[in-house]
Amino acid sequence: MAAPHHALGTGPGPRAPVVPPRRPGRVATLLVALLPAAACLVLGEVVLGVLRPADQGPPLSRGFDPTAAYLVPDPDVPGGYLTQMFDGQKPEVRIAPRDHRRRVLLFGGSNTETFPPAVLEYELNRRLAGDDRPFEVVNLGRSGYGSERASILFEQAMALDPELVVIYSGHNEFIEAGFRQELDDHLSGPVRIAADAAAHLRTFQTLCDVLRPAGVDAGREAANRPEAANWDFARFQDQTYDQTLERFERYRQHLRSMLALADKNGVPAVLCTVISNPLTAPFSSTFDPTVPAERREQAQIACERALALVPERYRMLFEGGGNARVHVLDWARPPKPWPDDEPLPALRRWPRTVRAGLLLMPPPEAWSEKARQVLRAQAAFFARDGDAEDLEALRSAREQLAAALKLAPDYPMAHYRLGLVQHLLGETALATEHLYESARFDRAPRKGNDVSNGIVRALARAHAGVQLFDAEALYRERAPDGLIGYELMKDECHLHDKVYVVLMHDLADVILPSVRATDTNAEAESGR
Repeated sequence: MAAPHHALGTGPGPRAPVVPPRRPGRVATLLVALLPAAACLVLGEVVLGVLRPADQGPPLSRGFDPTAAYLVPDPDVPGGYLTQMFDGQKPEVRIAPRDHRRRVLLFGGSNTETFPPAVLEYELNRRLAGDDRPFEVVNLGRSGYGSERASILFEQAMALDPELVVIYSGHNEFIEAGFRQELDDHLSGPVRIAADAAAHLRTFQTLCDVLRPAGVDAGREAANRPEAANWDFARFQDQTYDQTLERFERYRQHLRSMLALADKNGVPAVLCTVISNPLTAPFSSTFDPTVPAERREQAQIACERALALVPERYRMLFEGGGNARVHVLDWARPPKPWPDDEPLPALRRWPRTVRAGLLLMPPPEAWSEKARQVLRAQAAFFARDGDAEDLEALRSAREQLAAALKLAPDYPMAHYRLGLVQHLLGETALATEHLYESARFDRAPRKGNDVSNGIVRALARAHAGVQLFDAEALYRERAPDGLIGYELMKDECHLHDKVYVVLMHDLADVILPSVRATDTNAEAESGR
């Protein structure tokens, strides 16, 4: 019998083990899989680069990214600069090449953005002596910007070689806090960077254009844009007052960093307090969490009982919430004739230095019905036209509000309503105190208050080379009854447009002495 093939010395011998072919690793597999997509993306960018002009794309950091350039060289004007901070919503600011003029830069939020730089520039130059260099004023205010984003822009703006900087900031600290939280809620750091990069690709932008519903303006989409105006303060409902003060400490730090940078560059600064309307209710009126729940409920009930006692003609000033709040757009409606049988609301007489009256407000035909209602309520409030029955009801309301504050001493809405009631009862000094306490204890204010303005005053005192423009104190002193109202204000923090013109005259009063003091010091230094 033949030996089997595997016998020693016979047949082909043992077979070598079979080794399977090596498979590429996961990373290599992913790269190979993405090559067609990458090739299509590159091809799409090349084609769209010919068909579609370059687009910077809106930065998803919304101004919080210190590495993003918010000032770039102007491609059309050698030596000039162009801002990149309005996301296509408004025209960017063009800054001319530096020349012999004194360059003044303005920083802040929507109030500063509304400052008329041509008026300030004209007023400064009008007052110059014959041998003084003229001024150039550049407005770098940006709606929605608080001190965090203003400080990023401020640092980049040192490249513009200013000779004076003006900072009017303080209304937007909690708006900005909300924007920051909104970004953090939706995009982590790495994801935001990747999304920001994608937003600059023409293919991404074209895809957005294709998918956007017909009739939607790219710059005004209903998407959840952080700059969009809203009244949603739900995210601050659980915030303690200590957390509110922590946010104000960050405000102090941002202002301090801007002043230090100005000092490092040898640039004098004007630091401004901000003007606010004490006749607007607090935005986030919550209780101290250490107050027991039963006492909170009792305080809230007392506050609501007080509101029910207030005569109807005053009540709109007492209410909180969006339905009672006047918006900037309420003064710029399509013209609507004023009824012939309805008198215009009475406005208080301000000093001639302010020239307040109907001339500083938009024409009555442009007021919305809500604006008309609030002016009627304000007119009745300052007239103190209550009869004996009204006064008795107001005294009862005062008792309810005093009881609410015993239960919760820092309850903002109780302070606010008590201040209004005390004014109607003729207790002006106490009324003012409670109205300003209301603003101070607001957990997420949308206007300046004694905390933010106090920080500005303290920093101005502590920094050499910093001039204080105490706009809030100036207009509060000018105000009849010591209370700024809707004759000057559109809402809680915005002035009527013509008031900004008056404010520029007041600002010029501060800038000129500051510049002349700097010139005198420079001459003294050079003479040594």
